[in-house]
Amino acid sequence: MAEETLKEFQEKLAPCIEKGDLDVCVDQASKLAQEMGIAAIELNRLSAEAGKNCLYVHAYVLALTAAEGLEGTEKASAYNNAGSAATNLGKMENSEKYYKIAIKLDPKYATVHYNYANLLQELGRKDEAEDQYRMAVELDPEDKTAHNNYANLLQELGRKDEAEEQYKIAIKLDPEDATAHYNYANLLKELGRKEEAEEEYKIAIELNPNDVAAHHNYAILLQNLDRDEVAEEQYKKAIELDSKDAATHYNYAILLQNLDRDEVAEEQYKKAIELDQKYVAAHYNYAILLQNLGRDKEAEEQYKKAIKLDPKDAAAHNNYAILLQNLDRGEEAEEQYKKAIELNPKYAATHYNYAILLQNLGRDEEAEEQYKKAIELDPKDAIARNNYATFLRENSRFDEAEAQIELALQIDSVNPYIYATLGDILSDKGLSEKAIRSYQEALKNSTFMDRSVLSEVHNNLGRAYGNLKQYRMAKEEFEKAVELDPSNKKAIQNLRVFVKIKGDSKISKLQKEVGAGIAVLLVISYYLFLVNWLSEELFAVLSIVLVILITATILFFRHSYLEV
Repeated sequence: MAEETLKEFQEKLAPCIEKGDLDVCVDQASKLAQEMGIAAIELNRLSAEAGKNCLYVHAYVLALTAAEGLEGTEKASAYNNAGSAATNLGKMENSEKYYKIAIKLDPKYATVHYNYANLLQELGRKDEAEDQYRMAVELDPEDKTAHNNYANLLQELGRKDEAEEQYKIAIKLDPEDATAHYNYANLLKELGRKEEAEEEYKIAIELNPNDVAAHHNYAILLQNLDRDEVAEEQYKKAIELDSKDAATHYNYAILLQNLDRDEVAEEQYKKAIELDQKYVAAHYNYAILLQNLGRDKEAEEQYKKAIKLDPKDAAAHNNYAILLQNLDRGEEAEEQYKKAIELNPKYAATHYNYAILLQNLGRDEEAEEQYKKAIELDPKDAIARNNYATFLRENSRFDEAEAQIELALQIDSVNPYIYATLGDILSDKGLSEKAIRSYQEALKNSTFMDRSVLSEVHNNLGRAYGNLKQYRMAKEEFEKAVELDPSNKKAIQNLRVFVKIKGDSKISKLQKEVGAGIAVLLVISYYLFLVNWLSEELFAVLSIVLVILITATILFFRHSYLEV
């Protein structure tokens, strides 16, 4: 058919299509086709071309017009085209109706089964979608796209082994299908087979260097493999290809935040939010960054936005509660913790954080309930057990506290905070030598410990040395404590006590001189008694007084109170 005729046909039909009443347009197109002598099969071909060019309204009208003049498989083809166009126009009910008509006309038409499967998957009717995909690949085993999409569905259904089989078939049918390699890489990443996943991502990118999603997801894989520099290259490439993809900016921000490049991370979070103001995760994680930077007011704004966008996000409520707790807004924090628990009662972190708040508020019974719930939900949370042990210790339940620490150490045998807590417990029980060993173990792995906490470990270690009268060692630990945290009042007080002590000597020079003087007085009094210058009663009283003075002199400056 002459292209001029088709062009004229489209021009005459255009005003009707612009009005948007598609059913009327179908009738008009049918009349025009008859008047101009355009065969139905040509209209169906024109419909297919319009669909490929994203002219879905034209495709829809032309397909339905063509269907009126066709029979059998050709008629089924027209309804298939109408169904595809309807899907792209958001007319899902119409789309399903036309696919069903096409299948009824030709049950062995593989393409319509495939397209109907895509529609059902989009509608969330996954079991029905699987039936259609299965028929599609049975009718046309060489359709690589059907195998690929069927694999996607199986992956969503958690049937990963079957999904892998379908991806392999798709790749075998076309080894240069970048999409199949990319999807297979995603599956392998999900299965934890990271090396294989990397190979598939590389192939996908080599076959299609402009695939933004491939660069993006490959970056995530590399990030999980702690290959941050290469991951950053992939994020940058993805952004270069598509600077308006909010998800790429967001995940790049997380990488930068983990690398402590906070300023650049903030730029990426802002970009992600600018591109998608309803991006809940971006608001939430940006809030965490701002909180870590001490910009609490801005952090609160972001938490509020995240919660407004998704009121059912338990993690956002939990982290907002932590911020409020740090701002001494305990009542508001408690409201947020309760909301988080209501939304997700099995979120152990919320119970743990709520326990800390309750403990700080002096509501010990409620705090203990929350600690127990957190541990019940996550028995392998060593930090929760450590804090519960601290709670028990503060309530003088030392044996229970020690039992929690032993369990915590089974989970994490190198955590310095746990060894520090164990040292505190043992010290409180009077087991100073064991306490010293625990504090020393804590100091072995203290590289990333907070300086104020590390200062307290040195202070407590000094106290344990002091209890064993190893005063020189104690003094050294107090000095380290003050150096790490000049505001540590307990360490400062303890150091003041030990500044007066020189080494580990038991008796100072002054004490010896005073003691010697008193001893001379004792000898003189004894001589006076022998020559009868002192009565027996007076000598006894004088002797007792002088002995007491000697003892007091020896002990002077030796007795001190160490602050814990």
